[in-house]
Amino acid sequence: MATADVVTVASGTTGAIFKNARAVVGTNAFGAIYALDIGIDDVSTSGQIEARYTNRFDDPDYYGGANDSIVSEIAGLELWLKADFITTLADGDLVTTWPDASTNGRDAEQGTISQKPTFVLNETTAKNKSVVRFATDDSLDTPAVSAIGQPTTIFSVWRPTSFGPTHYIYDGNNNVTHRQRLGVIGGPSIEAWALISVSYSIPDTQGITLMAVEYNGANSQMFENGVLKVAGDMGGKGWDGLTIGADYTDLGSNFDGDIAEIIVYSSLLSTSDRNNIETYLRAKYNIGQP
Repeated sequence: MATADVVTVASGTTGAIFKNARAVVGTNAFGAIYALDIGIDDVSTSGQIEARYTNRFDDPDYYGGANDSIVSEIAGLELWLKADFITTLADGDLVTTWPDASTNGRDAEQGTISQKPTFVLNETTAKNKSVVRFATDDSLDTPAVSAIGQPTTIFSVWRPTSFGPTHYIYDGNNNVTHRQRLGVIGGPSIEAWALISVSYSIPDTQGITLMAVEYNGANSQMFENGVLKVAGDMGGKGWDGLTIGADYTDLGSNFDGDIAEIIVYSSLLSTSDRNNIETYLRAKYNIGQP
């Protein structure tokens, strides 16, 4: 099945092709939608489509390409922090725990009240999705894990509210040996580092941003909103967890701004898989298309 092909669903059909398809209004399957553009290039039969997309039609964001089940379908998922997975806090509450949406249970936590970020339920710059807001001394830490060597791929969605010498979106987990980090540095520029700095300039009006960083030694790459911005040698340090919103000591280079989602894989994703994750995140947070 080519990317542009269309699967047609007859009026009144529920579940003939997709297991969870259902009528939304009256007897018309999917409401008034009879033709669904699958928009994917990695399946070739209706059986494969059914297997991959079961449960997706229950998510209203699917029609904008924002269904998130694609994240857990890709092998090597190590960590998945998404602010809309925080369900126990009200708008403005301090964040003690940002639960891991993967099956690994690596929740990001902060026990010190003065260092807890703030939960924002509906942030207009993120398509009214939830974000975690960092400022001053705020940070969160995931548990340390056995070091994972390169390559790794880390996606992050964030928006800076101020610029300064160095603001880390994420860094390693309390360990100088295994550190993969991403930050906004003076200039301003976006910098990725795993022993060697690779960076590129951004405007001081930078809005909500999707970054995909492939930490892969001399073949490392940085993608912004789905576009390759820079490639180079970032060094060879591995991954052992994250400090979010500050450097690995929790005490410096704090990020000022919102973080909506972070996804970590212990592998170099295929171009198709990376594009699928980027498509999901761009649609979910209304981030500019490449």
